[in-house]
Amino acid sequence: MRAGVRSAAALAVALGMLAAGCSKASENTGNESTLDTTAAGSLQLDWVLEQPVEVQSGGKLAFGLNAESDGWNVTSSRWAGSAYIVGSAIFDPLAAYNTEYEPQPYLAESITPNDDFTVWTIGLRSGVNFQDGTAVNSAAVVKNLKAHQVSLLTAPTMDYILPDGITAKDDLTVEVAMRLPWSTFPHLLTVQPGYVMAPSMMDAPDGGVRNPVGSGPFTFERWVTDSELTVDKNPNYWREGLPLLDNIEFQVIKDVQTRGRALETGAIDIMESGDAIQIARFAGLAAKGDVQMYGDDNGENSETFIALNTTQPPFNDPLARQILAYGTDTKALSQAAYDGYFPPADGMFAENSPYYIETDYPEYDLAKATELHEQWKAAHNGEPLAFKANITPTPEIQNIAQTLQQQANLAGVEVTLNTMDQPKLIVDAVSRTYEATGFILFGAPTPDRESVFFMNEPEGSFLNITGIDNPNIVAAMETARATDDKAAQIEQYKVVQQEMAKDLNFIWLVHNLSAIIFQNNVFGVADTTLPDGAAGGRTITPFLTEAWIQ
Repeated sequence: MRAGVRSAAALAVALGMLAAGCSKASENTGNESTLDTTAAGSLQLDWVLEQPVEVQSGGKLAFGLNAESDGWNVTSSRWAGSAYIVGSAIFDPLAAYNTEYEPQPYLAESITPNDDFTVWTIGLRSGVNFQDGTAVNSAAVVKNLKAHQVSLLTAPTMDYILPDGITAKDDLTVEVAMRLPWSTFPHLLTVQPGYVMAPSMMDAPDGGVRNPVGSGPFTFERWVTDSELTVDKNPNYWREGLPLLDNIEFQVIKDVQTRGRALETGAIDIMESGDAIQIARFAGLAAKGDVQMYGDDNGENSETFIALNTTQPPFNDPLARQILAYGTDTKALSQAAYDGYFPPADGMFAENSPYYIETDYPEYDLAKATELHEQWKAAHNGEPLAFKANITPTPEIQNIAQTLQQQANLAGVEVTLNTMDQPKLIVDAVSRTYEATGFILFGAPTPDRESVFFMNEPEGSFLNITGIDNPNIVAAMETARATDDKAAQIEQYKVVQQEMAKDLNFIWLVHNLSAIIFQNNVFGVADTTLPDGAAGGRTITPFLTEAWIQ
């Protein structure tokens, strides 16, 4: 099971910044974990009850979120992970994942390539309407996709598509022509660029950022920023008999302690969590039968890492990056900040991933870091390596950052922690006016979907926040995209990992876990179906189309 279906490549910048980081600073979520705090991977996170035969309709679901979006226009709003939970209630994506995490048609009826993957044809379903009564047709889909091509946010994800390559062939057929072969294009349609807005929403003066209109199972009712968003059942939804709930109230509860207490007291029915101590605690409760939960412990997990700006001093010098890599003790950090539940990382894939390989990424070696630092000082008139690290002001992030600061100091490196609000941190990252900054990213079912973050394609893309320019990575990704042979693709992804281990633009810290936790009377969240009746893949940003309360 891979449950780590995450945010769209172009949006994950908004996630980054360690905002979902989990540390011992958050241990006061209630009680100590009821499980042994031994090592990552020891947690059993799959505690889902068998669904009753008799499904019940009606009722209201209260969902506790850890964050929200700055708006709901899919071309301009920065959707973090939580936003996908809301977004999938109001909109439909053109594609969604099956249990093998291969993209399948969802709002689209078919998605087919030509022989060399340079032209894709999207066939739409007849009789499907947006919530304003207008048709979901090729004109609407073309309008959406073309808006992404010129979006300040999502345009880099559309770079393979020719400028005039999106055309309506008839009322229900869209053709997308590429400048290079792109065999994995349907993966993009499972995330933000694949979610389809009604043209009336797009034409609104503000782009509909506060009044979303899609074709999804629920219609937008009201939104109180940083508090709650309510949706009501769409009585004309195109999937017969769905949705089952009458209403969903999404409550933004940023504090993990408060969110956990809300679930335990019954104030909410379901919640998301990316907090190590909280996940361990609820895993213990789930083992006793008190709650249900599932997580991404067996899939592609996101990673916490330090991004280094390679376009300016000091990290335009590979020696500076090597010093930091050798001087970072990820095993100690995992234990000190995450109780060992989030294992140390040396790349963007965990060992249970089919993409994982051992690379030459540096293992912790304080003596080596110190030796390299002496070389640095010799080349810089005796001055030590010194840099600023951008972090957010939350206590857990401060705790993690201070642990890493102390580790760097052991090698003589001077680190200044530069605290700022997340919006400022994001601006600094995409404009490359930073030296080092913390991030949480990756975790998609394929590295292709997040390649804009680690390759300079399109050239100079702001999403390539480290500014790394490695033609070997670009060549490997282009080769992978030219074939649908999985083994051949994996070989190219291994090349990418080796090159990353040389570049050291990312200093890897830990592999994260996330979980969805819910009451025992909530069903239809973990295991869903695609429109053709096939089973859908589990995701920590779940579709709530088939959710119901007993």
